[in-house]
Formats: sequence, structure tokens, C-alpha cells
Amino acid sequence: MRPKMQILFQDADSSLHPRMRIRESVAEPLKLYNLVPESDTEKKVVELLEMVGLQKEHLNRYPHELSGGENQRVVLARVLALGPQFIVADEPTSALYVSVQAQILSLMNEMQQKYGFSCLFISHDLSVIRKMTSNMGVMYPGKLVETGRTEDVFETPKHPYTQALIASGRVAGLDNKQKISPIEGEIPDPMNLPSGCKFHTRCPQRMNLCEKVAPEMVNVGTGKVACHLF
Repeated sequence: MRPKMQILFQDADSSLHPRMRIRESVAEPLKLYNLVPESDTEKKVVELLEMVGLQKEHLNRYPHELSGGENQRVVLARVLALGPQFIVADEPTSALYVSVQAQILSLMNEMQQKYGFSCLFISHDLSVIRKMTSNMGVMYPGKLVETGRTEDVFETPKHPYTQALIASGRVAGLDNKQKISPIEGEIPDPMNLPSGCKFHTRCPQRMNLCEKVAPEMVNVGTGKVACHLF
């Protein structure tokens, strides 16, 4: 089962061995799991590189000789080599230039449509979340406060934190006309979280109950919300 679950990390440069050539890095999972005969390894490596937009001339290069976007493509090729069913993408484009981000995101969308894997996409960038996901969850801090279909959450956010988050962000293609006050105060110390709802210290709609009892997730519309307002 392990080969079928893979992860894309934020920093592709650190994900690749600095002393391994690109051909060796991409071939490594193929050899580890005996996915192709040794005589076909080189051919498969080239195929994987071309799949993610790289060329045969990249084979003998080292990670430091490539750009951040090219290294992220190499990491994606390594992941796809195993034919995964589920990929965790942990901020895979946040360290890249905006123009390169768009290329990598489009490539990931293309690969997902082609190979049908599921993807858990972790990001602080709301525009990226809207582009890359069909369902989403909002966490504060480390706890889900709202889940639902992505478009529904963006168009009609229910939790006060989600409302403020979306209202304060610049989301491409979203005509957000809600008048939401900005979030005040500081994020609580994860080692000393407040009682009750963890957002009550910053919530403009807090009630006495919020300070004492942590809300449970309840069904609201097409999603779920953890808030005493529902």
C-alpha cells in the first residue's frame, strides 16, 4: 500500500539528493519496487521526465543545476513513477515564482485527470485552493472548523473564521461583496489553547457558550461547520 500513497513537499530542492543525478533520482523508486526490468529503466525514466515537461538532456544534471520549478517537476516524476492512488501535496508551489506556480498547478491538474489519483492539497493560498480542489476544509488552529464543496464554501462561508479569511484574501474570479470585519487579535499559542471554541478570543460573534464548550461539527447546507451559531 505504501507505494500507492505519495507526498509532494514544499521545497523540491531539499527533496532531492544533492549528489544524485536526475536519472538516478527518478530511477530510484523504479528499482526499489522492481517496477520495470533493469534494461528498460532508462527508457522509463525518460518517459517520466517528458511526461512532466522535462527533456532527455536533464538526465545527467544535478538538482543544483536546475530551477526550483524544474526540480518540482522531477519530484512529481518520481511520485508518478509509482502509480499512486493518493498524493498529499504539502504547499508544493509556495516556494516558486508566481509564473512557475501556474505551470506546476496546471501540470498537476493534467496528471490528475490523466491518471485519476486523489489529492489532498495543503495550502494557505486561497486562489490555489479554489483552482485545485473540489472539496475543501478550513482549519483553526489545527482543527477543522468548516468543510464542504469548494465553490459553496467560497460563495457562502458559514464559520466566522472562514468568512473573515475569504473576505480578507484576494481570490481570483471571486466577487466577494460581503462586509466582514478583519480578524483581530493574535493566533493562540498551540501549547496553551483557550477553552471552548478556539476562535472565541478573536470572534466578533462570540457568545458566553463559546468560551466554555467546544462546538461539534454539524451539517449545514452541503457542508459541515463547527460553530454554536448553527
